[in-house]
Amino acid sequence: MAEAPVYDPVSTDENEEKPPSYFNVISQIKHAKSEAKSPADLGLRTLKILAGSFFFSIILVISSVIPIAMLIIGVISQEKCSIQSKIPLWLIVMGVGGVVSASLKFLGSMITCIKSRKDRKYSEPKILSCFNGILSLFLFIWFILGNYWVYSIYDKVQYDSLVDPETYCDKLCYLFSFWSITTTWILLGLSCLCSCVLVCVVVGISAKVLTSQTE
Repeated sequence: MAEAPVYDPVSTDENEEKPPSYFNVISQIKHAKSEAKSPADLGLRTLKILAGSFFFSIILVISSVIPIAMLIIGVISQEKCSIQSKIPLWLIVMGVGGVVSASLKFLGSMITCIKSRKDRKYSEPKILSCFNGILSLFLFIWFILGNYWVYSIYDKVQYDSLVDPETYCDKLCYLFSFWSITTTWILLGLSCLCSCVLVCVVVGISAKVLTSQTE
């Protein structure tokens, strides 16, 4: 008589570790925690996950509304800022660059999200990353130039072409440029502050966890 086949028992342990979901930010952070070699390493991994998340990419696309506004205002304000004719040009270039940058980052995130379903180690195409890097560097330099052009005439600019044509600039053009630059610096400072706080919190929690595990 033939012996009955023997089957391997199926594990029913509910506490068995399951592979992390790479499409869930929380799961990715938990997975990063298991792979982190130190609290500082965990902090850097967490920031990388948050910055590369799909939701962050959506925010980038939504924020492209500001570059579009820059482009429109720059176009309609050409030849309306005699005190500094480069300000409308600055708005146009920043607008076009901002839209292109946001679009490329969103495209890269979409490609990575789709490809990573088959290959978890897949990263953004190097050509796209390189182009984004060059574009970001150019926009940063152009942004700094805009700081000089806008802030250098703060005490001289006026909004009535009949008073003095040489110191005239369209009110919407100048004020939009001024507050775009000022708001960018404010948000940059807040982002750095929030990032530092997040890293400190993650490092602090991780240090407590590692300490409790070694005891």
